[in-house]
Amino acid sequence: MIFTQADLDIANRHIAESEEQVSRQERKVTVLRMQHLDTELAENILTVFYETLLIHNASRDMIAAQLRQK
Repeated sequence: MIFTQADLDIANRHIAESEEQVSRQERKVTVLRMQHLDTELAENILTVFYETLLIHNASRDMIAAQLRQK
């Protein structure tokens, strides 16, 4: 597949959005803990957000590597 700078820009935007999701979810987990409430579901969601961020980073790195080869 051939990537463009626009693809790299989109990947970077996805990373920024994922980082914000992680940050918001971390705050939610903290609030739940402070209130001594069950955090299991919130922590599971946070794990998925971390995994998604890793995928976005890997995609961005792949796109960037291909663009450097041009």
